[in-house]
Amino acid sequence: MVCFPSSPLDKEKILNPLPPTPPPHTLTESNMVLEFTLTYGGPESAAAITAGTYDNIRLQSGSSESEGLHPTVPPTHPWRTSKDALAVNITSIDSWWHFSSACWHFAEAITDAFKGAGKSVPTLGLISTAIGGSQIEEWITDAVASQCFGYEHNSNGQSLNHVCWDSNVRPFLDMTITGALYYQGENNAGALHGNSAKKAGYSCMIPRLVDLWRREWSATPGTTSPTFPFGIVTLSTGDSEGAYDIGSFRFAQTASWGALPNPDMQNTWTAQAYDLADPWYFCEGGKGDPGCDNCEYFDPRYNCSQKNIGPSIHPRLKKPVGQRLAAGALVTAYNFPGPVTGPTLSGCTYSSSASSLTLTFDASRFSGGQLQVQNYLGLALNSGFSALVNSTDNTGAGGTWVALNISLSGPAEVAVDLAPLWGAHPQAIKYAWGATGDRPNGDDVKCCLPVQGSKLCLPAQCPIFVSQPLAPFAGLPGNPFLAQITPQGKCLCPTPQICDA
Repeated sequence: MVCFPSSPLDKEKILNPLPPTPPPHTLTESNMVLEFTLTYGGPESAAAITAGTYDNIRLQSGSSESEGLHPTVPPTHPWRTSKDALAVNITSIDSWWHFSSACWHFAEAITDAFKGAGKSVPTLGLISTAIGGSQIEEWITDAVASQCFGYEHNSNGQSLNHVCWDSNVRPFLDMTITGALYYQGENNAGALHGNSAKKAGYSCMIPRLVDLWRREWSATPGTTSPTFPFGIVTLSTGDSEGAYDIGSFRFAQTASWGALPNPDMQNTWTAQAYDLADPWYFCEGGKGDPGCDNCEYFDPRYNCSQKNIGPSIHPRLKKPVGQRLAAGALVTAYNFPGPVTGPTLSGCTYSSSASSLTLTFDASRFSGGQLQVQNYLGLALNSGFSALVNSTDNTGAGGTWVALNISLSGPAEVAVDLAPLWGAHPQAIKYAWGATGDRPNGDDVKCCLPVQGSKLCLPAQCPIFVSQPLAPFAGLPGNPFLAQITPQGKCLCPTPQICDA
């Protein structure tokens, strides 16, 4: 999905049913499509709209999808103020209740930040053109996709890779936009993740998608900026639809640099979502439902009885996704202070004689934020960090990933407790990249602080983060990393990421 905020509009234009100057816009697949009838936070947002809190937001309310997986023409809805959109009956496809919740929460958070800072609130316009089940090849042209080895020639089974580009992007190119949000990847996670340095796979296509959109939207001089801000959501735990090695896919979402922005994707940022698993994946029937293992541990922020499309692949936690997108946009596009990304590994120092390992993070990205290691009760399995030992080669074969405890040891450093390795030399390390055990990159992130006596795993519990008041939970999570330990005791990350400081 993509969400584009528009240039400020005056009151007369806002009330005009015809779109004046172009507004923000939204594109991608089912997790961006996910509407308020299927996510947490709808009643609270509706109450705020009724109270007039978000009168600055206007939108083409309603669902972005129509019958069929790939409509020839995307559904269009009249421009409405937030109050008018909410006034449309929920039974109508035009209602605010069927709009992308992640996109709306983004605009909410932008508005809240301006009000909190005592600044004049910008007028925001939102369009959602998200399409469930789509692949990245469908959001770009064939000419662009074919620049990358391993792209799917027939990703949607219709010999029309570019169908979403034709029907859900091109119709909006005559609008002037101020930014884009992209939330897509589930249907590419099982394909080639690739590497941008090798011009292969998703990692190659994502920066080319950004370049294509910027080039086409700015084709007319004086309209959309050719470097407009671009935010990308990484896949949440459970989003991979069973694909193996989801850690490397999140890496591919950064064009293999490990973080945004980077040399291949300037003026961009990520909303990391690997720590935003739905606390009640399998709970669809409310208390008493056999699948609702944790429903008795009620948390007012996350209603376990809220309807869900289905278990696992559609986490209903879209408010923190929107808030993290907004945190990046506030810094990138609106000149608010603070970091735009979480801690990013820049190097490590391993000493076999001292049995010590220190991780160093790129302090230049902190921008006033403070590196922190959240309390995870000292349970190594919840740290999200592990080291590889006893591997027979550099692929991790035959080795075991051992969970290790970590602690803050300096303004930009984290110390690793190597005692559980019993003198074995760590051959590689990883954080938020996958579970421990003997599968090198298998399964998904395991860092969670469970509620005592339950299986409930609350969100945002991975320990490494940087403080950022504009973000939910008051910080941004660390960017996942995977690195070999060289004979010299330094880190070596997959190219083109550099972490050998």
